[in-house]
Parts: sequence; C-alpha cells; structure tokens
Amino acid sequence: MQPDLSGKSQFSYNVIVYWLAQIFVAATGFIVPRQISDNLGTATLGVWDLGWATYNYLALTGIGALGVNRYIALHRGNGDLQSQLKIYASAIVLQILVSLGLVVVTVVLTLLAKNFDGEGFDPDQVQVIVLVFCISLIIRLLGDPSRGVLTGAHRWDLHHIINASQDVLLGAALIIALKMGADLITLSILVLISSILVTTIRIMVKNSICPEIKFTIALWDKTVAKQQLKFGLKTLTNTSSQLILFQTTAIILGLATGPAALAIYTRSQTLVRICAGMMQKIANMFVPISSGLVGLDREQEANDLIMDTCTMFMCIAIPISLGMFFFGDLVVYLWMGEQYANRELVTILAVGSLLPIANTGAFSVLAGLNAHGRLGVASLSITVLGLIILVPITQSLFGINFISTAYIVAIIWTISRGLSIPVLLQLRFGIPLSTYAITVIIIPAFFFIPMASFFYMARISLVSEAYLTGFCIIACASIATLGLIWAFLLPQSTKDLLLPGKAN
Repeated sequence: MQPDLSGKSQFSYNVIVYWLAQIFVAATGFIVPRQISDNLGTATLGVWDLGWATYNYLALTGIGALGVNRYIALHRGNGDLQSQLKIYASAIVLQILVSLGLVVVTVVLTLLAKNFDGEGFDPDQVQVIVLVFCISLIIRLLGDPSRGVLTGAHRWDLHHIINASQDVLLGAALIIALKMGADLITLSILVLISSILVTTIRIMVKNSICPEIKFTIALWDKTVAKQQLKFGLKTLTNTSSQLILFQTTAIILGLATGPAALAIYTRSQTLVRICAGMMQKIANMFVPISSGLVGLDREQEANDLIMDTCTMFMCIAIPISLGMFFFGDLVVYLWMGEQYANRELVTILAVGSLLPIANTGAFSVLAGLNAHGRLGVASLSITVLGLIILVPITQSLFGINFISTAYIVAIIWTISRGLSIPVLLQLRFGIPLSTYAITVIIIPAFFFIPMASFFYMARISLVSEAYLTGFCIIACASIATLGLIWAFLLPQSTKDLLLPGKAN
C-alpha cells in the first residue's frame, strides 16, 4: 500500500496527539504565572510578560523557515528530493543571516533596556531579561528549518511531543526554582537552557526521521531562497497582525498603568491566546496537507478544503467563545485569584475572538495553496491603521484601561482576521459572501443555541457553588451538541478527515 503523501490520513492521529499533549501544557501554563505572582509579586509578573512580548515580537524575523513545511510537502508529493535538499539548505542559510542580524538587535535592545524607566519596572532586571530572551530566540530560530522538515513530512505528532515536553519540563523547572527562592533572572536562564536542549533534540529527531535531507552549503540556491522569503513575507503579514495587535496593546497598557495592571490584563488575554493558539496549531497541519494535494495534482480537492475547514473550525470556535463568555472570569478567578478576574474584560475578548479563531483553518489552507499574500497585506494594514486610529481616540475619550484596551483588541481583530477572509474568498475563489455567511456562521450558530442556554444555567449553578450540577449541565450540553453537529452539519469529507484512516 502506497503511503499517503498528502497527510490527510494522518490528520486525526496528529490532532489526537496534540490534544493529549496540550492537557499537560495547559496545566503547567496555568500554574507558572500564578507561582510567579505569589512568590515574586504582581509587578514582577508584569516584567516577565514584557520579556515574552519582546521574544514574540522578534520571533517575527524568522521568515526564512516559515515556508519549509509547505515546500517539503509539495516536493514530497512529486518525489523531488533535490528540491527538498535545496529548500532545507536555503532555509538554514537564511536563518543564520537572520540570527546574525538579531545579535545586533539584541545588543541594541540590551543597552536601551538599561535606561528603561517605565512605571514600576526595574531597569537592571529588564536589561537581563531582554538579553537572555533574545539569545533564546536566536537559538530557536536556528532549529526552525528542522521543524519545517518534520511537519512537511506530516510528523506533527513528533513536533507536538517535542513542544509539549519542553513546556512541561520547563514549567516544572520554573516552579521548582521559584519554590527554592529563585528570582526572575534565574527563571530566564532556565528558558535559555530549555531552548538549547529542545533545538538540539529537534535537529536529532529530524535526522532520524528524514535522514536523506541533510544540510549542504553547496545546495544553497538564490532562486529558492527568494521563493522562501516571498512565501515567508506573505505568512509574516498574516501572523504578525495578531501578534502586533496583542503585544502592542499590552505594552501600551503596561506603560500607561504599570506592570501590575499589565499582569492582570494579560491573564484574561492569555485565555483567549491559549484558545487561539490551540486552534492555530491544529490549523497549521493544513498547510502541508493542501500543499501536498497540489503536488499530487489534486488541486480541486485542496480548494474544497477551504469551506470544509471554515465550517469545521467554526464548530469548534463557537463553543470556545461560549465557554469564555460564560465561564472565563471563573477560570481566571480559580487560576490566579479574585484580583485578576474581571467578567466584562473576558466577555469582550471572547466575543472579539469568535470569527478570527474560526478562520484559522481557512488561512492555513490558503497558505498551503500559496494564496495568502493579499489576505496578509489586508490584515496587517487593518491592524496598523486600527491601532493608529483607535488608540489615541480611546486615550482621549475613555483613557487606557482594561476595558478600553479589550475593546480595541476585539474590534481590530474581528475586522482584520474575521471579516477579511470571506472577502478574499469571494474575490479569489468566487465564493459569495452570502454563501460564507449562511454556511459558516448562521447554520452552525443555530446548532449552538441550546448549548448557550445550558451554559447560562451552568454558570448560575457554578456561581451558587452547585459545582456538580454545573459540570453535569456542561457535559450533557457538550455531548448533545457534538452529536447534532456530527449527524446533521459536518459534510462527509470532514467526517472522513476526522476519522482515523478514512481520509486519503
């Protein structure tokens, strides 16, 4: 039996591995911030958040490896090993060049951090945090081409296991260090050690799974490098819009109100980012799948994936948003304590996240088809213009605070990532907006009306401390809705994709 080079038959298995791994990742992700807050204080947690904001911003520079999995899957489909070798070699050279540039940026940022005088921040502490996080990022970028090879070969299971192991072990190390009295600088050094170990392991696993793909400087190809940079820039404009929106608003809030306020706001935002990140990681699997279908001359099948993923991801996004809407503040209360919980804040972010989260699958299919350039430009432009317009207006009318910042994020995110995709689908693929609205939004929303009603009753039970009743209502509503969705909403092609061994 010939192996499925499109990766569709492995999709359900890869998703199962991811969700199982994510259980442990989520647990440690919730515990670490609480431990930092309890042991080092809310203001110190804000400095930690600032370090990760810097890390995430600079991670945008790793465009040289963003297209590796797409092109590896494409050339695996048509059996072109030479092109795969050129892709890998060119990506490594590009990442080395980017890393050298980041060394200069690291030096500059470290010097600037010495004079950082934001309210409540310790300049010396900020300087060390920025330096260590920048070095950690450089090391990670050098291992990204190997990650691209693994995922391009549809070994997302190994990719998720590596990432989950890193998060869990790093989380455990951070918690132990905090219990032993470690400060924030020690914690950042643990992050650096983790980056070194994981990058080494990722390269070793790549060599074991795909030994035929080796780095040879002679296979560096200028044309291939330009192709990868072009694809990377397209992807960057898409991914950077969300990152710029989240990190810019968080930094503005922190500078305006101090690290303690930033830490409180970030916890609610983290709920949304965790949910969006989980959906994005599943969606990422569709990049090599759709690209692999193109390489196998099954382009129409790849095009059909667009609307299938829109419907499938909306069926996941609606219960996620409903969960955050009704229970988000309760989760934050249980996670971090009363001072961090704000229902209005979580509610605004939950509503604003619905369409962007639902469209992550379609974006990945478009990326696999190399049809995401216009979408990226539109999303990034809307995000930047939205920030330029809304931040000063909000500052003058309402002031920068938790609620106003959440409204800025919700409005810009919904327009840039929620409404731009259906417009592109009409312009590029001839899919009418009315078809998108009915198929992707209205019909799925109808199926979730009972769940919303039951979630409301469950919230009343949980607030009144009738926990068993509340959890039973949530479980029954979820199971019943899943059955309705599976029986009456999802097309057969989507069901085959979700059933192990069915898709091919």
